[in-house]
Amino acid sequence: MTTRKAILIQNYIYGSRNSDHEKHKTNKDIGLVKTYLMSQIGGAFEEDEIICLSTDQIQKEGLIALIKEVDYSFIYYTGHAGFNNRQIEIPLLNDSSILESELIMENKKQWLFFDCCRTEREPILSPNFNFERLINIYKKGGQIEKNLWLEKMSMLKDFFFVYYTAIAGSFAFTNNDGGYGTQLFFLEMSNLIQSKKVQSIKMMVNQVNEINLLEEGVQQAKHICVPSMLEDQLFPIYTVSASNE
Repeated sequence: MTTRKAILIQNYIYGSRNSDHEKHKTNKDIGLVKTYLMSQIGGAFEEDEIICLSTDQIQKEGLIALIKEVDYSFIYYTGHAGFNNRQIEIPLLNDSSILESELIMENKKQWLFFDCCRTEREPILSPNFNFERLINIYKKGGQIEKNLWLEKMSMLKDFFFVYYTAIAGSFAFTNNDGGYGTQLFFLEMSNLIQSKKVQSIKMMVNQVNEINLLEEGVQQAKHICVPSMLEDQLFPIYTVSASNE
């Protein structure tokens, strides 16, 4: 049986001028992503399959070990990050760090989601935006949905799917409810699935890029998918249970 783990990482310390305020925002992000993961369409993850960490709790070796011990890992990051040689650099304990490429392991199935800036430029103020935060946007999953997710994932060959909420060289924006990219992806996903507008990972990214709720400017997402055949499959993003079809 496929083993799995979701690793949700928030940075509200390094690079932050107000850690309490940043923690409030990243907590919102973590909560939304966790709700999705535990839902029917998110794979019905259980509490012990989801690890929530802040960057001041993580050592590089320990993080790599967590990823290596399972077949499938979903790695989510929110907060400030460095950008080194066109790669996101996550700050860790004792002034250490890890590059995004170091999170990708051979012979594994992985989805990496980064909601952070991808630029070395000085930060700018986020434009105004607002999402409607619905209660119970995702129905909590159970054993049926979990078994279906595991069955579908077991049929896939090894892959990695990397989703960035911002294109290279641009900023990721936030408001008091968290990151723009996280809210856009996980709040709009439910609408797109229900309207049957999403048929593949590539279509999901394209649909998200067509939605702009910023009062100023446009923010687009980017994805890398290996192998490319995953663009025609939905499994890494969501599964639909018999009770949800």
